[in-house]
Amino acid sequence: VRYDKRGIAASQDAGRPEEQRRIEDYADDACNWLAWMRQQTRLGPLAVIGHSEGALIGALAAQRCPQHLSAYVSLAGVGGRASDALRLQLQHPQVPERVRARSEVILQALERGETVAEVPPSLNALFRPSVQPYLVTWFRYDASAVLAKLAMPVMIVGGSTDIQVRPD
Repeated sequence: VRYDKRGIAASQDAGRPEEQRRIEDYADDACNWLAWMRQQTRLGPLAVIGHSEGALIGALAAQRCPQHLSAYVSLAGVGGRASDALRLQLQHPQVPERVRARSEVILQALERGETVAEVPPSLNALFRPSVQPYLVTWFRYDASAVLAKLAMPVMIVGGSTDIQVRPD
């Protein structure tokens, strides 16, 4: 089963307003799908596969409802905190230093669980006020710590041409 998370693409109508979205809700959705699939008698062992941001969502689901799973797969998932991955992306030479500096102030606030009311237009796509509550919940998690708690086979897949997540 492949699905778009609530509020995105084909699941747009199932979503809450952006300011009410939380990563834990997406992990709960994955657990609900897994519970439904587990009830289907024709299905054998189940694995959850998450890509990019969905890799952490899948890992959280594997942690929350391991009784439904036999394995977990991360495809180009962040290996630590998403905020640190974003910092690395902002180190790109084309990102002006003033944008990098303002981003760092916003990232630090979000990591503390605080939102930022004033976001420069150049950073609105990343840090618009409506997405900040979601980012606060996402930035709480260190993917490596979540993965370390899983008591099931784990497969991690990454590549050298991914523009968001480096192999290291």
